[in-house]
Amino acid sequence: MPILKLSLRAWKNAPLSQLVGLGISASLLLCVALLLCVEICISKTQNRLERENRITVFLSPSLEVGDGVEITDRLRQSLGAHVESSIRSKYVSANETLSVLKEKYPELYQEVHDLVRDGDSLVPRAIHLAATFSDGALNEALQKVKSIPGVESVESTEARNATILPAILGLKWLIRVLLVGVS
Repeated sequence: MPILKLSLRAWKNAPLSQLVGLGISASLLLCVALLLCVEICISKTQNRLERENRITVFLSPSLEVGDGVEITDRLRQSLGAHVESSIRSKYVSANETLSVLKEKYPELYQEVHDLVRDGDSLVPRAIHLAATFSDGALNEALQKVKSIPGVESVESTEARNATILPAILGLKWLIRVLLVGVS
């Protein structure tokens, strides 16, 4: 019983000081929890950017409109896709590209729409592929994709990811320093 009285003595003598200390401790714990959540999310994003690459395949204007699905299948097979494969693909038609332009950039849409009145091949059709490639396998996959008839050009996110990853790593270390400072 004397230990309990001794521990409650600080609350009797300075209750406001004890409440302020309790508030500061709670806010610091909340900051640590928030920083830990942000660090975990950044780590997951960094891992995904290091593993996954996105390839955009622009189709030749000479291809028929219905050939998009067939080319998508050929692309997936050339990259070793099976039914249970982790290669995700999406065919984007010229109309879908125009609808995105209309929604986000109405002035640009109007200019393009004026140029494309008669179904001109100005608006590209593309296939987006997302897959995980091992080291060096991405360049080999890009060469395979370029060799398929009907493919006009190919782009990958490798260069973009190479510029983003150092910034993410720096942010991750900044959060770690803040975690040490707060705790």
